[in-house]
Amino acid sequence: MKAGLPLWLKLVYTAFFIAWVPVILHAYGPTNFLWLCNVCNFLLVYGVWRESRLIFSSQLLAVFLTDIVWAVDVLGWTLAGDFPLGFAAYMANEELPLAARALSLYHLVMPVMLVFGVRRLGYDGRALGLQALITAIMLPISLALSPQEWNINWVWGPGFVQTWMPAWAWVTLCTLGYPLVLYLPVHASILAWRRLTKR
Repeated sequence: MKAGLPLWLKLVYTAFFIAWVPVILHAYGPTNFLWLCNVCNFLLVYGVWRESRLIFSSQLLAVFLTDIVWAVDVLGWTLAGDFPLGFAAYMANEELPLAARALSLYHLVMPVMLVFGVRRLGYDGRALGLQALITAIMLPISLALSPQEWNINWVWGPGFVQTWMPAWAWVTLCTLGYPLVLYLPVHASILAWRRLTKR
């Protein structure tokens, strides 16, 4: 039987969430919550208290690689004064509230928390399908509600507004591509690790 999540983790995460929502809402508006990494925060409020291995597993797939990239970007800024990848460049924008930028540091902690949760609760193989479904729902919503300059979830292009194809075609490509490029490698790695460590 898998161990549950410690109470301190549930309390700390809930306190973070209660502080995070109004700060982000004030700084960026409600549209910012459409980012898949921010959707993860909402789902984990349920996940930590229900100790849902499906939620933890799906969100590990959702943000593990992107948060690692974000962390590398912030590390480059910290050590060299520049963002090598550009993903976290907004962290240096002094026009944005300091509290909002500080709370964005959750990207550094989230992969660790999710790995910890999956190790404690176990990995749910349905995670890949669930996260693919969440992506298929959120990307069209992001296209409909987010301005081009925000490019939330890259629904307007790969870091910039693309003009190679209609927006709906690009979003369709992303809906298919994100699970293949971002989620499947993590899913396959976890399954391989489970096979290797199975006693």
